[in-house]
Amino acid sequence: MSKEVLLLRITGPLLISSGYIYLALQPDLKTAVPVLILLTAGQSIVLAVLVFLAHQGRLRFTVPEICLWAAVFRLIFLPGPPTLSDDLYRYAWDGATVSEGGNPYLLPPSAFVGHTRGQMSEILSRVNHPHLVTIYPPLAQFLFGISWRVSRSLMGIKGMFILMDLLTCLMLARLAPLREAAILYAWHPLAVLECASSGHLEPACLLFVILALFLLKKRGLLSGMALGASVMIKLLPLIFLPLFIRRMRNRDRLLFVAGVILTCVVSLPPFWGHLGNFLQTLSIYATRWEFSGFLYEILRPVAGTQWARLWLGMTFLGLAALIWRSDFPLERSLYLLSLAFILVTPTLHPWYALFFLVFLPLYPEPLGLVFAWAVFLPYYVLIDYGLLGIWKEDFMLTSLVFLTAASAFAAGMSRDI
Repeated sequence: MSKEVLLLRITGPLLISSGYIYLALQPDLKTAVPVLILLTAGQSIVLAVLVFLAHQGRLRFTVPEICLWAAVFRLIFLPGPPTLSDDLYRYAWDGATVSEGGNPYLLPPSAFVGHTRGQMSEILSRVNHPHLVTIYPPLAQFLFGISWRVSRSLMGIKGMFILMDLLTCLMLARLAPLREAAILYAWHPLAVLECASSGHLEPACLLFVILALFLLKKRGLLSGMALGASVMIKLLPLIFLPLFIRRMRNRDRLLFVAGVILTCVVSLPPFWGHLGNFLQTLSIYATRWEFSGFLYEILRPVAGTQWARLWLGMTFLGLAALIWRSDFPLERSLYLLSLAFILVTPTLHPWYALFFLVFLPLYPEPLGLVFAWAVFLPYYVLIDYGLLGIWKEDFMLTSLVFLTAASAFAAGMSRDI
C-alpha cells in the first residue's frame, strides 16, 4: 500500500469526523444551520472524492473500516439532545406508555397534562402535536417500548436506532457493487445527523428494507417478513412492494406476499381496539401536513389543498408506471421510486430523504449525492423559529431542493453508470 493511499484512508474519515465534532459541540443546531450547511457540503465533497478514487481502483476501504468509522461518527452525537427535531420526545412518550402496558393509540398525550411528574413531565412538554394520538405504526411502538424499558432515556432510544443503522451499513457494504460506495450512506451527514443527533425512526425502518433486499433471492418468505416489518415501523415502504414482487418467480411471489401479510397481522392485535385513532391521525397528516413541497406550493393556490394533493398523487402513480415500464434492475428502480415520492410529496422533511439515500450506494449517481446534501437547505426555517418563534419557509430553497431531486431523477432514468 502506497503512502498516498494510506494517507487518504486516514485523512478522509478524519476530515469528516472533524465536521461532526464541531457540529456536536454546538449548543443548538437550529441557530447553527448556516454552519451545518457549509460543513455538510464539505463532507459531501470528501465523500465524492473518496468514492471516485475507489471507482478508479486507487483507494480501498475494508468492511470493518466502513462500519467502524460509521459507528464513530454516530457516537459523537449520542449524548446530545435533539435540537433539529422534537420527534424523539414523541417516541419516548409512546415508549413509556407501551412499557407500562398502555396503548398509545388510546389517548393523546395532552390528556395527561397535569398528571405527570419529573422526567415524564419534561418529555410531555416537548411532545409535538400533543392533541393527536401517535402516528407511528405498531412495530414502531414495540421498538419504542423495548428501548424505553431498557434505558428510560432519550439516549437509549437513539442508541437502539444507531445499532440498527450500523447493521444497515454492514449490509450495504456487502450489497453494493462497489464496496466503498457504502460510505455514501454510512458516512453521509444526512444519515449521521438524522439518526444519531435527531434520533429519527427511519434507520429502524430502513434496516428491514435493506434486509428484505438482502434476502430476496434466496428466502422469499423471510424477505417478505422483513419488508412487512419495515411497513409496520413506517408505512412509506409500501410503495416498494410492487417492485419487489415483480423481481420474483411465481412461487416466491406467494411466499413473499405471505411474509408481508404475516408480519403485519402479527403486529396489529395488541393495539387492535384503538387503531381507528391511529388512522384518524394518519388522515390528518395526509390531508393537512405540508413542508418544503415545491410542486404542492405551486398547485395549492391554483387548485386548492385537496385537489393539489390528488393531482400530486396521480403524478406519483404516473412516475411509478414509467419506472415500472422501464424494467430497470431492482436497486435502480427503488432509487428512482424514492426520488419520485420526494418530487411529489407535500411534506418533505430532510429525514424523509433517508429513504432515497439508503439506495445511493447500490446505484451511485453524482447528482443523487448533490440532492442528498441539498435536502438540508430547508432547515433554514429553524433559524427564525429558534430565535423569534416565526415559522416561514423560503420558496427559493424549496425550489433548489426540487431541482436537485428532479435532476437526479432525470439522470437516473436516462443513463447507466
